[in-house]
Amino acid sequence: MKFTEGGKITISAQPSDTHTLIEVVDTGVGMNDQQLSKLFQDTQNQSTKGTSGEKGTGLGLQIVKQMVDSWTGEVYVKSRVGEGTTIQMKLPKVS
Repeated sequence: MKFTEGGKITISAQPSDTHTLIEVVDTGVGMNDQQLSKLFQDTQNQSTKGTSGEKGTGLGLQIVKQMVDSWTGEVYVKSRVGEGTTIQMKLPKVS
C-alpha cells in the first residue's frame, strides 16, 4: 500500500476446476525491467522509495512467492513505471 498512496488497489479471485487465480492490481509507482528481473533473487534486496519517500525492499513479495511455491503454485508479476503493478498467484485446488 505504501507504493500506491492516492491510488487504488484491487484484489480479486477467480476459481476454476483445477486452481484459483488471485490477482492484486495497484496503480502505484510500478517497477522497471531491471527491478522486475531481480524481484525474486534473495541476494538482490535493494531499497526503493514509495510514493511518500518511504523505503521498501520487496521482501514481502519474496515471502509470498516462497509460500506459493511450497503449495506448488505460481506467481506472475507485470509492472510499468508510473502505471502500477499486477501480481497474479495461481494456486492449485485442494481436493
